[in-house]
Amino acid sequence: MCFEKVAEVVGEKIAERGWDYFIQNKVRDLEERASYWTAQIMGSQIYHAVIKLSKTGVLLDAQCNCPYNHAYCKHIAALWFAVLDREQKIDKSSLGISSHVDKQTQDTSNIFSAAFSPSPIAYQDLIDDVKKICNKARNGCSYYQASAFASSIQQIINQRHLFSLEEQFELLQLIYKRLITIIEKSDDSDGLIGDAIITCLNESEVIYEEADEVLQKKIEKFWKTLAENPDKHWIAETEGIADIWLDAMLNKKVPPQKLLKWIDDQQTTVSSYQQDKWHQRTLRLLYMINQEQAIAFLEQHLEIPEFLSRYTTLLMNRGDYKEAEALLLNAVKKGGSGKLRGEWLYQLIELSERQKDTEKIAHYAKLLTFAGFGLNISAFERWKECYQPSEWVEVRNQTIKKLKGATILIAQIYQHERLWDDLAKLLRISNDVSLIKQFLNVLPKEYHIEIARHLFKLKMKEFKTIQTGRTVYQRWCYDIRELKQAYPALQHEIKAALSALREQYQNRPAFIEELDRILLNLAWYREALP
Repeated sequence: MCFEKVAEVVGEKIAERGWDYFIQNKVRDLEERASYWTAQIMGSQIYHAVIKLSKTGVLLDAQCNCPYNHAYCKHIAALWFAVLDREQKIDKSSLGISSHVDKQTQDTSNIFSAAFSPSPIAYQDLIDDVKKICNKARNGCSYYQASAFASSIQQIINQRHLFSLEEQFELLQLIYKRLITIIEKSDDSDGLIGDAIITCLNESEVIYEEADEVLQKKIEKFWKTLAENPDKHWIAETEGIADIWLDAMLNKKVPPQKLLKWIDDQQTTVSSYQQDKWHQRTLRLLYMINQEQAIAFLEQHLEIPEFLSRYTTLLMNRGDYKEAEALLLNAVKKGGSGKLRGEWLYQLIELSERQKDTEKIAHYAKLLTFAGFGLNISAFERWKECYQPSEWVEVRNQTIKKLKGATILIAQIYQHERLWDDLAKLLRISNDVSLIKQFLNVLPKEYHIEIARHLFKLKMKEFKTIQTGRTVYQRWCYDIRELKQAYPALQHEIKAALSALREQYQNRPAFIEELDRILLNLAWYREALP
C-alpha cells in the first residue's frame, strides 16, 4: 500500500524515481515543523522539499525548489516515502529497486501491502481533509495545480467504501458542492476536476441502488436540485442528471402527468439552447400518457433534428412517403451539420428503397457520397449498385469530369475503383505535396519510384519558398528523410541535390545541421546496399 498510496497521487513513474531516492538514503534532515514535513533531497543538486499530510494520509500540500515544472516531482515523492517510513517503519529489505520495476516476476501490490499497513481512517478526518483541500483551492487552480488538486480529491473518493452508505453519500455531496464552485475559477484543460465531479455523480447512482428508502429520498432530492439549475450544474446536465431523476421517479410509479408538470415548469427557466433536451423529455412522458398527444407534440417541433427523423420514420411506416420525402428534402436544402444532413439522406435512400425507386436511390446515394469532407464509401457502393457495369463506367467518368478541381475526391474514386493508371497520372501532374504523400503508398509498388521522384522535386522547389528557422527546416528535412528511407533507389539523386543545397546555403547553420543528419544516413544506406 505504501507505494500505491504515493503513486496514486504523483503518478507511477515519479513514484518509482522517488522510491529509488528514498532507498538510496538521499532524503536528509527530515524534520516536522507545524504539521509540515521538510527535508533536503540529494539529487543533481541539493533540493528542499516540503509536504503536508492530513490525519488520513491525504497529501494536502507539496512544494519543491527543483526546476521540474509540474505539480509533483521525484523529490516530493522521496520525501513522502521518508515520512511514511518515519510514521511506520518500512522494511527496505523487501523493497529493492527491482521490486516495483520488474512487474513480470513479482506482485508489486502484495509486496508493498506487506511492508506498510495504513491506520484506520476516521470519517470526520476525511471530511476535514475535503474542507482543507477545497479551502486551499477556493480561488481556483492553475493548470498544474488542477492536476494535484484532482488527484487529492480522487484519493479521498477512493476511500469512501470504508464507511456506511449514508456517510459515503454525504462525502460525495460535500465534494460535489465544493468542486462545482472551484472548477469555474480553474484551468481544467485536462478535465481532471470535471472527471472528479462526474465520479461523484456516478457513485451517487451506485449508492442509490444499494440504499434504503430514506437515503434514496435524500439522493433523489440532490439529483432534482441539480436538474432544476442546469446553468450552474452544467456538467450534471450534460451527464443527464434530469433523466436519471426521471428514471428513479418512474421506477417508483410516480404518475407521468405529475412529472410532465415538473418538466413544463423547468422549461420556463432553462436557456434556449437547453430547450431541445427538455422537449425530448416531454415527448418521452407523452408517449406514456397518450400516443396521439405525443405525435402531435412531435409534429409541432420538427425544427428539432431528432424529432424530424423520428416523425419522418413514423410517416414512412404509415406509407405516407410523399410527405416524408418533402420534409426530408426541405431539411437537406436548409443544410445543418454534415452529420445531420447525412442522416436525412440515409432516410431518403431508405424511403426510395421502400418504394423500389432505383432512380431516386441513385440520386440520393450520389448526394450522400459527396455530402461530407471525403468520399462516403458505403453510399458510393449503394450508388454503384443502381447501374449495370457498362452503365456505371459512363456515370463514374462523367462524375469525375464534373468534379474538376476536387482532386482528393477524384483520387479517392480512383483508389476505390482500383484505377491505378489514372491515380498515378493524377499524382504525376499534381503540385499538391500533401495529396501525393496521402496516396503514394496506396499505389502498387511499380508506380512508387516515379511518383516519389516527382515528390522529391516538388520538395526541392518548396525549399525556395519556406521561411527560415530550425523548426521549419526540421519539418522539411523530415519529409526528405522519409523519402530516402522508403526509397533507397533514389539515394544518389537525393544525395547530389542535397549536397548542392548545402553548398548554396552555408550561411544557415541550423539548416546545415539538419541536412548533415540526412547525408550521414544516406552514407549508411549506400553501404547497406548489396
